[in-house]
Amino acid sequence: RKTCGFLSHSAGFGCSKCTKLFPYDNVKKRLNFSGFTPCPPRSHNQHVFNALQNMKASTRTEREVKEKRTGSRYSELMRLPYFDCVQFTIIDPMHNLFLGTAKHVLKNIWLNDDDVKISGKHFQNIQNIVDSCAVPKSLGRIPHKIASSFSSFTADQWKNWTLVFSLLCLNGILPTAELECWRLFVQACHCLCTPLIKECDAGLLILCFFNSASP
Repeated sequence: RKTCGFLSHSAGFGCSKCTKLFPYDNVKKRLNFSGFTPCPPRSHNQHVFNALQNMKASTRTEREVKEKRTGSRYSELMRLPYFDCVQFTIIDPMHNLFLGTAKHVLKNIWLNDDDVKISGKHFQNIQNIVDSCAVPKSLGRIPHKIASSFSSFTADQWKNWTLVFSLLCLNGILPTAELECWRLFVQACHCLCTPLIKECDAGLLILCFFNSASP
């Protein structure tokens, strides 16, 4: 995303596909990433225009301020007439879906001390279910640290947990509404993690998941 002229995912304009501006939370001292109402999509032409305007700044500080206001930064790829920065920027599934959303939901929501959804007694049962599953070797690393609160999971293990094991293991543990909410996320991940992504409802599934998960 940075190669294509976008700022960090933690910037106010954190999305490379739409113009959603995430406000700063003065209480928590961080950006507020909640709220998923549809926003106008980014366009390549406007993205390039903003980046070129920002380059006209007389100082580095002035340029960085303008970049934060527009979410655009100049890239040499913008000189290629056939290159569309918005369309050709992929969404990173490893950080965005598995080390990001999947890990956040489990660690900060289901294991939240104020409202625990998965308690210690469930961990070993979940591990037993995972160990009893016969899966192809091509699947890669199978999660083996569930009994210790999912500690030290790699991105590959978060992926396997989410796509292969989670719905089976969480059935009967999570409340029905939360399990169905999680199912939307899993279905979207299946769409986005195929070798060849075809037209699908992944965007709608993700939007429904976030809206369902919002308090």
